[in-house]
Amino acid sequence: MWGAFEANWVLAAVAVTGVILSAGYLLWYYERAFFGPAGSEKIKTLVDINSRETAAMSAVLALVILIGVYPMPILNMTAASTSALAERLEERSQAMSAGIKYQLRVSENALSVTR
Repeated sequence: MWGAFEANWVLAAVAVTGVILSAGYLLWYYERAFFGPAGSEKIKTLVDINSRETAAMSAVLALVILIGVYPMPILNMTAASTSALAERLEERSQAMSAGIKYQLRVSENALSVTR
């Protein structure tokens, strides 16, 4: 932001004012949308979460934590395909740097480069 103030302080001040007003509006809207009074009687009778939704959310949360802490099973499953893709991209990069015209062909099992 300092560079903007050095270039044109009036436009930078307008931009900062816009950011501040936008943040204020966002907070005001968030408060009204999430913490304001319920509009109708139908909405007031809704419960937050039931046991079935808690069980589903807990299972997903457990998987997210497991993959975040120990991602190797997922990475091992994708290692072969990602290394093959990296090799193909390296070949393509070398062909392009050498100025070789090539054509990519997609077959049922592989992607190949022909010159």
